[in-house]
Amino acid sequence: MKVLVASCLLLMATLPARAADHEFWISVGVLAGANAADAFSSRGGIEANPLLGRGQFGARQCGVKFGVVTAVVAIELLLPRHRKLATVLNYSAAGTSGFSAVRNLAIHGGTR
Repeated sequence: MKVLVASCLLLMATLPARAADHEFWISVGVLAGANAADAFSSRGGIEANPLLGRGQFGARQCGVKFGVVTAVVAIELLLPRHRKLATVLNYSAAGTSGFSAVRNLAIHGGTR
């Protein structure tokens, strides 16, 4: 996970920064961070999302989770005219993942 976060920060630092692009890349970083927090708080627990597969949350579910996020960001990069919409969607998805992380930690007390 540290590699993922470091990669996102490095990518954000090397890209040209127009105002809309800057906001977009910040939203990508927030999205990646929220998903990393959700994956961290889910590890070892029973996954409730059927799209990630039932059972204990492990490497397979983490791979699916970050694969989907990567695919979404890749699609957003192909549609540069819709950066503001993509930014809003990224923040919305990050809020959902962040809520899941907080919920997981509240349920399990962060003891896993």
